[in-house]
Amino acid sequence: MNLAIYLSAVMAISLGQTVAFVMPACRHSFTKTVSTKLTESRMSTTDTSSTNTKNKSVISKKATISSLTVPQLKDLLRQQGLKVGGNKPELVERLTNLAKQKKKEKLARMAGAATKQKEKLRKSESIPGPSLKKQVKLAVESGKAKAKENAKKNINKANTQANGFKDINVPANLVARLDEMGIKEPTPIQKQAIPLAIQGKDVMGVAQTGTGKTLAFGLPLVSQMLEDTSNTHGKKPIRGLVLAPTRELANQIAVQLGILTEKSPMNTFVVVGGQNIKTQINKLRGGTDLLVATPGRLIDLMDRGAISLRETSFLVLDEADLMLDMGFLPDLRKIAKMLPKKRQTMLFSATMSKDMNEVAKSYLKNPIKVEIARSGKTADKIAQEVHFIERNRRIENLLRMLKEGEHSEDRAIIFGRTKRGMEKLSKKLIDGGIKAVSIHGNKSQPQRDKALAAFKAGEVNVLVATDVAARGLDIPDVKRVYNFELPNMPEAYVHRIGRTARAGKEGVAISFCTMEDMEDLVGIQKLIGIDIPIASGTPWTMHEMKREKDRVKANKAIQERKRRRR
Repeated sequence: MNLAIYLSAVMAISLGQTVAFVMPACRHSFTKTVSTKLTESRMSTTDTSSTNTKNKSVISKKATISSLTVPQLKDLLRQQGLKVGGNKPELVERLTNLAKQKKKEKLARMAGAATKQKEKLRKSESIPGPSLKKQVKLAVESGKAKAKENAKKNINKANTQANGFKDINVPANLVARLDEMGIKEPTPIQKQAIPLAIQGKDVMGVAQTGTGKTLAFGLPLVSQMLEDTSNTHGKKPIRGLVLAPTRELANQIAVQLGILTEKSPMNTFVVVGGQNIKTQINKLRGGTDLLVATPGRLIDLMDRGAISLRETSFLVLDEADLMLDMGFLPDLRKIAKMLPKKRQTMLFSATMSKDMNEVAKSYLKNPIKVEIARSGKTADKIAQEVHFIERNRRIENLLRMLKEGEHSEDRAIIFGRTKRGMEKLSKKLIDGGIKAVSIHGNKSQPQRDKALAAFKAGEVNVLVATDVAARGLDIPDVKRVYNFELPNMPEAYVHRIGRTARAGKEGVAISFCTMEDMEDLVGIQKLIGIDIPIASGTPWTMHEMKREKDRVKANKAIQERKRRRR
């Protein structure tokens, strides 16, 4: 008899619960085993009462310990090597005490494990990551070097070219800052959104990833905040709030806004989960002009009284559709209640669903919609292809692709559905000779920062990530994106492959599709409005895959019917 099943059932019975409720998966085996034991015990004795025999042979699935017969109680005690002498109340008490003891031991083990996990998390949080100030400094130096290099290559053109941001009402001081960063021409989303936002209008922007949405809201936000010279003394109130769904995206936004405001009296601060909240509270004591945050950590700080949004005049919701997908809507509602009704709100997203439109109606006042491309459209410069493949052959094919001569040094991101699955895949790639790192929700923030830094620096050329990491990764020169597993949500496909072909460059998106993924592929193709080309050398066509899936499904149904007949 399985001791773990037995003890779990005894504990449930002793607490007056039912075995059927506590252990539904094990109920049958437990009842059957005890029934067999009691039947064997009954056969070795003489019992002339048919009623008693029936009661002893099977323990009811919903019996409590007090309702068991004396022989049944003795049999349970005998299985644990305990004394079986005494009357029924004594036997009941003995079993109850045993169950309580086992429960205490289990709770003690759980408490010990929780303490170890808490200590591990505390240590990981104490590892200092690069400060926002340092990140801004490095980014500025990198931008200056890039601008200098471009100027040397095109010196005559650089001297005569006017900055296009002047034409869309960006203040001269910010235009000069953009010149230093080597940014001359606004992107389509920036051309349409910035003039409206600078006028103080609420804006709802829809554009593909990698089209410059951060500057589309960042420039008007910083422009208007620099014009407001009030509250220059004492603790600074939070005048601008930018909400992002992921830690990586929040950090990226903070760095870009920090570059814009580096030579101004404005200061920017970022708060995300996975970092020591006490340290964040201490740094916020002096206040900040502009706060970039993830919704969960912002609410934690608000609940502790460390943050007030009473004087916040500007709100930005970036990647708002992902916030909905991640279940942040209740958090957004709570945050909105703390904001002044008189404010400017900007909302940006790569897709626009019915739910997204409802959110826009709730948080924006008479918004002007700026849509650069149809919602769900992928970048034209991404070469997409799908490989129909058996599930157990994906890793060997992925390794072969990553090791291909001309592509072996390409910077690539591999996406999958689960944290555990991507961690296992990362280890298998490393074992296969690939320089890879992984980022997902089970990694601490310092671990994620370290992995991203290694990928950006070129120390490794493969990043393995979950869907959450698909947003906020602005990494230049990602040549390839692999969908090791197709996403359940079609919109996630758009965001995944948007990590390549950024800033007008070309890229490749390769997707593996198994029989189980067929419905997901159909949904993706419906959203993006095209049939993804099938890779050459793929053993099946889409029609053949569907036919094979139907055949397997039919065979399973036949086998199930045969099993039931037995």
